[in-house]
Amino acid sequence: MPVILGLYSRSISVPVPIGTILISLTEILILPLIAGQLTRIYIEKSVEA
Repeated sequence: MPVILGLYSRSISVPVPIGTILISLTEILILPLIAGQLTRIYIEKSVEA
């Protein structure tokens, strides 16, 4: 079955806009990373005070 799917996928191309990929990566990876860093900084400052 994987061989058939491999051969099939080589003969078909689906256009995916790069903008869509970048927006998805931003929403899924970058925004949570920034939110986590800001939360860490806030907690560290509140513990020091």
